[in-house]
Amino acid sequence: MTALGKLTLKFSIAAVMASHSMSTTALGWELTSTALISAN
Repeated sequence: MTALGKLTLKFSIAAVMASHSMSTTALGWELTSTALISAN
């Protein structure tokens, strides 16, 4: 899977989390941001 594919997957997961719980989404975005920072 390409980097873009992985990024898209992460945002898709975050979107799914958003539909279930805002607090869970906050955690999801935090993890995604951390992953992006680590990648860079």
